Amino acid sequence: MKLALTNRRIKPKPTIVIQNLDDADRVLAEIGDLQRRLEDIETSMNDAIDRHKDEAANLAAPLRDRYKVLSEGLAVFGELQRDNVFAAKRTINLVFGVLGFRKSAEIKAAAGKKLADVLEALKTHKFPEAIKVTEKVNKDAMRDWTDDKLALVHAVREEKDTFWFEVKEEGVSHG
Repeated sequence: MKLALTNRRIKPKPTIVIQNLDDADRVLAEIGDLQRRLEDIETSMNDAIDRHKDEAANLAAPLRDRYKVLSEGLAVFGELQRDNVFAAKRTINLVFGVLGFRKSAEIKAAAGKKLADVLEALKTHKFPEAIKVTEKVNKDAMRDWTDDKLALVHAVREEKDTFWFEVKEEGVSHG
């Protein structure tokens, strides 16, 4: 969670009346102080979260270790009993769960190759059905388009003249 707004241009909605540059400078000083205080709160929050994560990891470690030992024990049992217990049925329902064998296939890069090599080969051999593509509108690419071209794709240009400000951190006291 991000609370602070440091070093970002901010487009505020007017809520107070600032009558001159001295007032504006005082407001910038107060905003800088608020940013510093928000950063302090965020740092404190992150420290607390880190402490809780460490505590949870310490509490969970023995449980995870036991879970792993038990899971591995079941896997060894399955392998040792494959021909006896699982000869007739590949899946066995017990009171507290189900265990068994399942055929599965995993697709992975051939020995000495990486998935990046597989991707390049898919492109080379023109197998687009095996390539995932995430589509999203690229507004930056559309900024230089004409209004007619934008209208063709159901988009419009909205011109805005927005006020912004930046706080100079070196001018804000850290105390």
